Amino acid sequence: MLLQGPVGPFFNRFAAELEGAGHTVHKINFNGGDDLFYSRENTYRFTGRFAEWRDFIGEKLSTLNISRIYLLGDCRQYHEAARKIAQSMGIRVFVFEEGYLRPN
Repeated sequence: MLLQGPVGPFFNRFAAELEGAGHTVHKINFNGGDDLFYSRENTYRFTGRFAEWRDFIGEKLSTLNISRIYLLGDCRQYHEAARKIAQSMGIRVFVFEEGYLRPN
């Protein structure tokens, strides 16, 4: 499962590499920028409020049988919630960063 990635085609290319290795890739888009750079198969659009996010992501992780999540920045509000839910379900979380130094 891919959540938000860096602006640009990186997650689209990353998904192609994963699919080329035989993996099924799902992605959740949040906004027009996500839609612009990622419009592959198995893409879902979250348009709800943050209060609805936990149920939405929990349902997707469960019904799609997700084993890994990839995202950019684990401190974004939506990503932090998804990370906690995923970890409680035994799903591995991988975080991309933009090279910033920050505590913890």
